[in-house]
Amino acid sequence: MTTAVELLVDLGQLLYGHRWRKPLAHDLGKDHKEIWRWTTGKRQIDAHTVEKFLDLIHLRQVVLGEEHKQLHALILRINDYLKHETTSARVHILDSKKN
Repeated sequence: MTTAVELLVDLGQLLYGHRWRKPLAHDLGKDHKEIWRWTTGKRQIDAHTVEKFLDLIHLRQVVLGEEHKQLHALILRINDYLKHETTSARVHILDSKKN
């Protein structure tokens, strides 16, 4: 069975990358030393804190959903730009061949 510490480490690394301890502590409203105590087994992670893991995951999902929409809009803008630039470049080439 998965332990609370394994969940903590997985969550921290997934949400914050290699240097996850301080940002996770901040988002959980804890001192970063508490994260160290949990990961070393000096203290147990209480169930209320583990429940907060779900809140952080849901918040990240919302943020990622919004970022996904923004990235999609940017892709459309880049494609429009490239269509215009490609068309402009072709017209420019054709004009230069006429001369």
